[in-house]
Amino acid sequence: MKDMPARLLIIDDEEAIRFALSRYFGGLGYEVSGAATLAEGRERLRNDRPQVAFLDQRLPDGDGLDLLA
Repeated sequence: MKDMPARLLIIDDEEAIRFALSRYFGGLGYEVSGAATLAEGRERLRNDRPQVAFLDQRLPDGDGLDLLA
């Protein structure tokens, strides 16, 4: 049975950062989703249930570290 790819979530308001990380990790076989705001990141965490999240600290609507709680 083949292992499912790990799911990654990239939360960053810079589109270029999300694109670059998505392209890199997607090329390695990871399933990648992205979010541009804290609110969108919370929703994706709840719905996508990623195993790993990359958090930008300064987002337009709050601090990415707030998601760690």
